[in-house]
Amino acid sequence: MTGFWHSTCSALRDGREPGWTALQNYREPLLLLVRSRDPQGNFGDPEDIVHEVLLKLKEQLYARYDASRGRFRNFLCGIVRIELLNRWKAHRRLVPLTDIVEPAAPTPQEVSAVDLVAEILDSLQKWHQRFLRGSERDPQRIYVVAGRLIRGLDNRAIAQREGISLAGVKRILADMRDDVLGDILARTIGLDEQDTLGLAWRRLGRTVRQILRQPRSRANALAEIADPVLRKAVLRWLDSYEGALRSLPDDGSSQASELKAGLEVLFGDV
Repeated sequence: MTGFWHSTCSALRDGREPGWTALQNYREPLLLLVRSRDPQGNFGDPEDIVHEVLLKLKEQLYARYDASRGRFRNFLCGIVRIELLNRWKAHRRLVPLTDIVEPAAPTPQEVSAVDLVAEILDSLQKWHQRFLRGSERDPQRIYVVAGRLIRGLDNRAIAQREGISLAGVKRILADMRDDVLGDILARTIGLDEQDTLGLAWRRLGRTVRQILRQPRSRANALAEIADPVLRKAVLRWLDSYEGALRSLPDDGSSQASELKAGLEVLFGDV
């Protein structure tokens, strides 16, 4: 996946400081990565480590990024790796008799997983801002989605709380899922701009979501995509997405379980 850093990378290439909001989208997946390498917290508080990494990146390290040498997500995870190694070495000097394994470098699959979570958080934030204010302002949509994704309420409980029909709740959630997935696809499908000109991303998001919900429908759903180039790109995206989900860094914490459950809710059945 190319990552939502396409806009931030433009700032980096121009020598400009990356936006803090975009950086923050990496906070949760990086926390999982850090905790998976240091489950006992020997190198310091994971929250502090991630904050330190993102702060360094925003204030100075962004200037070292060279797009010609690889994707930004690799650069970012490399910074995390160096930070953990430095802390591991410092810990060994302070407590030389402890036997703590050197923190392993993130695998390519883990790096993709970190990027996927950041993509999802970015798209959800854009969706939230869209209905928070302006011509499309619709607080009820936000309440329904927050009830499902954040509070973990079922559709019936949300309908009762908001005073709308069960069908209305399902429609709002389905629309949100199509919008979010379509937005993610638009940035991560890996096709040239000329190959995606005029493409209905929301409709494509609905097709991909159908496949994710009902894997047995994959062949029929893909057959509806007339363009063979786009069809192959969707297949690659599905493989990348499913591989990333399997490779989410797992520190055994409730946060990891909640994140995986949230992703299943986001792209699962209504």
